[in-house]
Amino acid sequence: MTQGKKSDTRKPRKTPTDEYYRILGLCNEARALNAQERYREAAETYEKLLGTEPQSGDICFFLGMCLSMDGQERKALKCFEKARKLGTYDPELLLYQAAQVHNLLGEYEEAIRSCQEAIEIRPGLTDALILLGNLFLEYEPGHYSQAQLWYQRAVESDAEELEALVKLGICLEGRHQKEEARKCFEKVVDLVGSDDYTAIARRHLEGLK
Repeated sequence: MTQGKKSDTRKPRKTPTDEYYRILGLCNEARALNAQERYREAAETYEKLLGTEPQSGDICFFLGMCLSMDGQERKALKCFEKARKLGTYDPELLLYQAAQVHNLLGEYEEAIRSCQEAIEIRPGLTDALILLGNLFLEYEPGHYSQAQLWYQRAVESDAEELEALVKLGICLEGRHQKEEARKCFEKVVDLVGSDDYTAIARRHLEGLK
């Protein structure tokens, strides 16, 4: 006895509409403008997209990034705030970008808070860990202990992160832990990377002799 064919229960694939292709075209246009560092034009394109998809947190996030790169920091922060309420694919990156903008505006407490919230979501977010260390150095000059904590965590996340190693060494040197500082600077010199950080490490090694 032969069995009959099973019926196909899959839903038929939808045919893309003109509106779909319009949105896709705007997305591609915005990405291309952003890649060309034409941030104002990219922001205008994302604003058109937002008119089509007003509940998209990700579009708000991308718009905020373009605005911040175009020097429109306050507008960027409003976009980030809206994106956070709507929800985004990478909330920790949104918080990190917001922290950068607050830092540019000299709003250190807000920047620290945003960084800490980003790290709560992704503890190994190296860029946020480094920024948090930098913020404590700027916010409390000469108070190395808090900054050292975050640079140490950045190095634990990425053992070859040159900025974190150099600044961890500077904190250790500032706290008179010269041998530990020397190890950080020597590691930077041994790694192939930024000439700027290598030069800084060499200068500090000379000072430790």
